[in-house]
Amino acid sequence: MMPPWTERPVEISNLLNPAFAGVLLRRSVDGYTSEAEVGMPIELAFLVMPLGLHPETARRLPSRPASTPLHAWLQREENRDVLVRFDERVRSLAPFTREAVIFAAQRRVLDIDEQGRMIPGVEPLRGFSTYKNCADEVKEAVNRCFIVGRWLALSGTTATIYSLLGVRP
Repeated sequence: MMPPWTERPVEISNLLNPAFAGVLLRRSVDGYTSEAEVGMPIELAFLVMPLGLHPETARRLPSRPASTPLHAWLQREENRDVLVRFDERVRSLAPFTREAVIFAAQRRVLDIDEQGRMIPGVEPLRGFSTYKNCADEVKEAVNRCFIVGRWLALSGTTATIYSLLGVRP
């Protein structure tokens, strides 16, 4: 069980609150569906924040996912350290991801189809322009998560992606 918001550190409240994390997930789903004809498997939601928010990983993400496949990116010498403790990052961010999925789904910003795939919801990202007016760091995180979504769509099956990243469901 997650502690109440009043007991969470300010940094956690700002960066991992369900509203902002929901925006990140929605943008990743937007990116995924821009490359795939189907929604993003919900299991992939747990990879979005560990890839898009971790500073050392995020700064190395490709700007054009189609030109740099995940497996090739991971094989580069300068990216091999990304896998160190990546599974721990996924596990530690999983509760925040769950909160964000529930929050976004309740507000219809994200929908989950019959196959367990996340699709853009019927509601737009209200207040999204607020994030566009934030610090560059926030805008970059939102943009990176869109790219992460595209990249995941181009990287094979969920099992393949989890295997490449060394994560066990």
